[in-house]
Amino acid sequence: NLCSYIYPKSQIEVVDYNFENDFLKISKKFSEYDLIYIPVEEKTTTSFIKFINNNGKINFKFLLPKIELYNILTNKNSFNKFCLKNNFDIPKIISEDDYNMNKFKLPLIIKPIKGSGSRGIKYVINKNDLKKINIDFKHFFLQELVPNSRNVEAGFFLWKNGELINFYSHKRIVTYPKNGGVSVLSRSSNNIKIKKLGVEILMELNCSGLFMIEFLYDERDDRYKIIEINPRIWGSVLLSKYCNVSLIEDYINVCKNINVKKKYPIENLS
Repeated sequence: NLCSYIYPKSQIEVVDYNFENDFLKISKKFSEYDLIYIPVEEKTTTSFIKFINNNGKINFKFLLPKIELYNILTNKNSFNKFCLKNNFDIPKIISEDDYNMNKFKLPLIIKPIKGSGSRGIKYVINKNDLKKINIDFKHFFLQELVPNSRNVEAGFFLWKNGELINFYSHKRIVTYPKNGGVSVLSRSSNNIKIKKLGVEILMELNCSGLFMIEFLYDERDDRYKIIEINPRIWGSVLLSKYCNVSLIEDYINVCKNINVKKKYPIENLS
């Protein structure tokens, strides 16, 4: 990610105008090199895709969805609609109309439509919680809270032009905050069910890149429910290296048109 070079230890907000000018300078300065863009953060990657649309690829190498699809994947409401349209299981969505007409059962979870990690997430467990909330349906949406909501597993995919390059999965062990947030400790796995579901999703999306797809196992119907997808790297990405998959290294090699070997993750590493 070139932002660490362009804006070292800076608190300046990256706006598209500065981003475009500075990336052009970087491209020119290192014109004899291939510059690999690694999608680390959503806003920065949005600016990068806009930059490429305006200026062409120049000497940048990357695997990313087109901006229209990227916007769908980073908008949880839009991605939920995609899942429903294509019959992929997700936790039940409570519409604004259903909410206003009390057509729902507790507990519920309130999520921001855009955002990452646990920021903005709230839980409505009982009627007292319900009295305290005022939901802005323009920026948030409601879902049922699956009873075993801490049983979160994720699949991590490097995908190019309809082909799975490499994959591993993990299971959350510790989250912060404790009642549901980002993974601070996870254990590697090779969950074949998650792998199969992820491949079906990515085939339908028809794009390339690094993807984290989070799933929640629902014991009530013995099915994995899709929570979200992130077209970027993730907080536990270092586990990829330690469990013998090394998706970042593979991503760089694929961007450079270097063939990579199929790998199988070492399971139960934390």
